[in-house]
Amino acid sequence: MSSALPRVLLVEPQFVLRRTVATVARDLRLADVDEAATLGAAEHLAQTQRYDGVVLSSGAAPDAADALARLVAQTRATRGLLLLAPAHAEPATPHAVLRRPVNVKALVKLLGGIATDPQGR
Repeated sequence: MSSALPRVLLVEPQFVLRRTVATVARDLRLADVDEAATLGAAEHLAQTQRYDGVVLSSGAAPDAADALARLVAQTRATRGLLLLAPAHAEPATPHAVLRRPVNVKALVKLLGGIATDPQGR
């Protein structure tokens, strides 16, 4: 019996980035990733699922920092990550921030970090 992978909710409107990150994380057995293209779809998943981490693109919500905080609370996640567009000012948030353009390797590495350090230290 293998140990359970951390569960991550990835909210990203761009299909190619979302699918690439989710597939690589699954294939490398770093995380079990559920995908959502919109904040509405993510909120629906958050009603019934528990996640170890939530990754939210600033393109998925007008007030992404608040939306991320709500999703993290709803899912009882231990970590949150905001993917921030270059034009947006960095918000005051207790969650990690990764600026776009996103390097897929860096994002996958962060997803893998949820398994080894759920508290983000």
